[in-house]
Amino acid sequence: MNISRANDSHWCRIIFVLWMSLSIVLGSIPPQHFPGPSGTGTNTASSREVIQLNPMAGGRVFEGIGAVSAGASSRLLIEYPQKQRYEVLDYLFKPNFGAGFQHLKVEIGGEVNSTDGIELTHMRSRDDENYQRGYEWWLMKEAKRRNRDVILDCLAWGAPGWIGNGKYFSQDMADYVAKFLKGAKQVHHLDIDYTGIWNETSHDTNWIKLLRHTLDQAGLKKVGIVAADNYDRDGWKIVDQMKNDAELRAAVKRVGVHYRDSKSPASA
Repeated sequence: MNISRANDSHWCRIIFVLWMSLSIVLGSIPPQHFPGPSGTGTNTASSREVIQLNPMAGGRVFEGIGAVSAGASSRLLIEYPQKQRYEVLDYLFKPNFGAGFQHLKVEIGGEVNSTDGIELTHMRSRDDENYQRGYEWWLMKEAKRRNRDVILDCLAWGAPGWIGNGKYFSQDMADYVAKFLKGAKQVHHLDIDYTGIWNETSHDTNWIKLLRHTLDQAGLKKVGIVAADNYDRDGWKIVDQMKNDAELRAAVKRVGVHYRDSKSPASA
């Protein structure tokens, strides 16, 4: 028995956006057919919104555009012939070329059905550690090879059944995440910048604090926590909780919410 949370009814939106972006990059869809701001299917000068940029003004910082590799969505890429595989990777991650993604989030595999298949785990039991399973390590290295400044991020969709004897929000799971991060560094020389909680699942604020403590004790103080990768109204609940909890506020580095229909409240 594994701890699973597929809950990806909206995943097709992400796949569609990435497919449309790559189709434009690869030339299979003319850019003029991509819907513009007016929603008319065209992007003419008259329909464009002008945004004034003032470098002296305060506010949020735009840090880039990224992509997610999770739920076995990238499983076939590693099997492409080398020439075509390298071309796709260049289109994805090479700066000023193609999509030029600046952020890559990968799944922390748990061998659960997380969307289109499973992602292999680095720990099939409490005593098992293998940091060669799966292809996310490879993908992160290929992204870094093309852009050493790419932001690396990770998030679990589920966990093996031995974790917490079936309880996800446990010390076992905090250790599981910490070992994934340390394995990335020690075996693959990858510094992962962020880690999340549990994809599109109600979060536990006490566990977020436990995860922060566990990461700090493991020498991973530089790894930021993204919370809580939920969606719609529940996605922004974490903001009000952080306002009223100084320890939680200190534990969370970034707030992550899924889907464009999730409007950020004034408190954010």
